[in-house]
Amino acid sequence: MTRKILLISKDEKFISFVEISALTLSKLNHQVDLIRKFDINVDLAIIDFDAIDSLEVVKLFRNDEIIRNKKIIGVYTSDNNINRNEIFETGCDSLMSKSEFEKACNNILMF
Repeated sequence: MTRKILLISKDEKFISFVEISALTLSKLNHQVDLIRKFDINVDLAIIDFDAIDSLEVVKLFRNDEIIRNKKIIGVYTSDNNINRNEIFETGCDSLMSKSEFEKACNNILMF
């Protein structure tokens, strides 16, 4: 079964890292379809809180009947001053720095 993952980011280095991880997993028979445009048929959303008005994207997810129960992982640079409480209250399931995400990326994309 192919896992569809929505990646919302403007950080080209981060995007490349996630794309390479997804490609590597596909070579190991873990089917990962990494998409960059909004799609209601996703299994997981990875949202970069450095790049866009991410809280609005999370709200869109949580207010939509079809995708409200999909998992959302927020990522940020460790030097970004973010309001963790506000992010979780909006509906983000997990929040981690990009360096933390990169360490766990393969496991996150597989499961």
